[in-house]
Amino acid sequence: MNHALQLCAALMTLFFLAGCNTHLDGEFGLLQFSDMTKRPGFEFDVFSDSVDRPVTTNSIYRVRLSEPNLSAGQLRTGDEEILKVIATRPISELIDGEETITATEVLMHTGRPGSTRLVVELERERMDYVTITVIEQSKTEVVIAPDKQRFIDHDGAALADSEVALLPGAEIQLFGQALDQSGEYLSGSNCSQWVIDGTGLGLVDDSDEDDFVTVKAMTVTQENSIRFGASEPISIPTVSEDSVASITILPQFIVQPDAESVVLLHVAFRTDDGRFVIGDGTAPIQMTLNDGLRIVDPDETDGHIALYNAFLKPDPDSSRDVFVTSDAAGQFTVRAEWNGLSDEHTLMIH
Repeated sequence: MNHALQLCAALMTLFFLAGCNTHLDGEFGLLQFSDMTKRPGFEFDVFSDSVDRPVTTNSIYRVRLSEPNLSAGQLRTGDEEILKVIATRPISELIDGEETITATEVLMHTGRPGSTRLVVELERERMDYVTITVIEQSKTEVVIAPDKQRFIDHDGAALADSEVALLPGAEIQLFGQALDQSGEYLSGSNCSQWVIDGTGLGLVDDSDEDDFVTVKAMTVTQENSIRFGASEPISIPTVSEDSVASITILPQFIVQPDAESVVLLHVAFRTDDGRFVIGDGTAPIQMTLNDGLRIVDPDETDGHIALYNAFLKPDPDSSRDVFVTSDAAGQFTVRAEWNGLSDEHTLMIH
């Protein structure tokens, strides 16, 4: 499958998920309950999950209720050793240009395994509830979160699905997840701690309410690993620029806003053992474009580019990500040079 089809398939999946903002109606149909646990690919508020997914023990559990302005005093659980309400917070959205409170977020802690009701007391002696199941995790694992690593290779595989390495100063986002015995992920967050082995990596962003973490290459030490609780560690070497053995120009998509084709090019760095290298290095990439081909600012194009931009998240400050276009159809050559390495790619623009 070519780059455009691969990306379109990913985008369709993303927007299908947006349309499937799943929730669970309460037992009496008065409220809707949605799981707010953040996961890779669910960065936006419209992407929530159903509260019928089991939650891991000893975790933070966040649920969205469709009723606004609820207080913690209006909520209770059947067994606080299983699930305990900690606080409520308003959820607002922009309506007609004004921030309007439309729902309530409930913050809870899970304890021992079991099932219990989350009960909501409403006005006029009304109430609604759902049953929440808490189970012990079977294991934890670390995955590379998509964030700024959504680029794809010639064969359509995500670059960050392979092994990675970091240049000094580069960052990567990771996600830790708890799994049940069948390998399905569990809801809830902060059930385990992040542990780094090696001096080359440092934590720069570790959220209190989800299991995303950003790590940064602090020094060149080659061998480093990180794990989430008792998970298998993943290896993330921190390498020097001289460890980059090849660079490759990878077109990510072609889209036609206002009948003008725009191509996003990403220059992939790899070590001699095939690791995808993240980071720009000390010198920018030198791009040489065929006559007639020019760099375009995605902010100056219409919403078509913004759609892809939101999914791929190219780094506006990186010389490795560039949008190009041409005023006329034809075949064009692009050349990239960096640190004594080079690559050429031929583009067809229609």
